[in-house]
Amino acid sequence: MINLLEASAKDFARALTSTFGGPQVTIRVKSSDNEYQVSKGVICQAPYFSKMFNGPFSEGQTQTAVLEDIEGVVSEQSLEALIQWLYMGQVKFHMTYPEDHGLQISAAIEFARFADMCGVTGLETAMAEQMEKIILTNKGEWDCCVDSNIECLSAEHISSAEYLITGHLVRRVLAKATVDGFLRCRNHKFASETLSCPRFSTDLLHEVGKVLEGLQDVDGSVRFRDPLTGDWFKFNDLFGLRHQKIAGCYDKSLLGSED
Repeated sequence: MINLLEASAKDFARALTSTFGGPQVTIRVKSSDNEYQVSKGVICQAPYFSKMFNGPFSEGQTQTAVLEDIEGVVSEQSLEALIQWLYMGQVKFHMTYPEDHGLQISAAIEFARFADMCGVTGLETAMAEQMEKIILTNKGEWDCCVDSNIECLSAEHISSAEYLITGHLVRRVLAKATVDGFLRCRNHKFASETLSCPRFSTDLLHEVGKVLEGLQDVDGSVRFRDPLTGDWFKFNDLFGLRHQKIAGCYDKSLLGSED
């Protein structure tokens, strides 16, 4: 028998049938044959499922629901995560390729969007903290490179998180991770997304504004604090920029003369 406290969301959701009693409902995602029998009282903490199983719909009669797949929102993985969260108040994603940190970020964003759709709150801090941990433990090889914070992030993460509500902590993590690059390099990794993703741009400018309020003048050099790592940087740090040159991610207009 698995240890439910240590189980991944996948193992947890699939072990419920023989573990918990009481009135049950059955849920599955349309693209999958896996059915999940869960406590009606637990799953109906989510307003979406409460209306579904307690209302005048076919699901209320059969106590069975088949969810349509929605890319980036509804999947077997996000359903398993929601089930584990409602029971345990925690989520441990089952990753087929645990070394793919981008997939871990995608799983967290997808779960946040599915929870948002279901009207489930209270998980924002947990998902944001998971994402920050993934980002900080998988930074780029060059710490001084302006894109080191966002090594495992992609444009797809930015566009997917845009669907979350304004002020969502998951959105804030992506913006905070981009601040360093935005302030030190015109052509940072997500430069195009700052133009094409308006909600991301708003989040980023909000975080930049907070950073600029905390500028410090040290021996005539203006420094800002990276909101994600807590590190301090000069706006025109030639040492850092020369390292960025090696990494191929610096803005020549900031470098000036090296004489």
